[in-house]
Amino acid sequence: TLVLDEAALTAAGVPITQVRPSRLSMAGGTLSFDDVVFSAGTPVVIGGTVAFGEVTALDVTLRGIPDLRPLSVLSPGMALDGAARMDLRITGTPVAPLVDGRVDLDAAEVAMRDPRVIASEIAGPIIFSGDRVTLGGLTGSLNGGDFEATGTAREASRTCTTGAE
Repeated sequence: TLVLDEAALTAAGVPITQVRPSRLSMAGGTLSFDDVVFSAGTPVVIGGTVAFGEVTALDVTLRGIPDLRPLSVLSPGMALDGAARMDLRITGTPVAPLVDGRVDLDAAEVAMRDPRVIASEIAGPIIFSGDRVTLGGLTGSLNGGDFEATGTAREASRTCTTGAE
């Protein structure tokens, strides 16, 4: 068992800290997230396992209400803000992950530099089902005008059906 007494980092100017000491364990080539909770204002619980072998196998859960701003570090041309209620399970491999669950946005914001796009007050569910992502009627403002987005994208067949207003 590994106990990480204290951990803190900053991403996109937002401090992220442990809620309590994290407990992880390793047995038979499998890393288990026994008690791991981080917070950037509200807690996010990380659970499940990562099995290391010839092929790394994921079975990880993410639950909570994360601040979206730290995710801005993933793309320098994009900034995120707001919060989302998240309940996700990630299985498969790091190369081909399968995500199940949902993310519910409420007053989220996405700003892109080039092309200049600002989407604000984004609300609604994003539903993940294996290789499929469904926008369940996202609404908000896009560069000053109202928008609604629905549709499904499926990674395996590279198909996408959408509806937008």
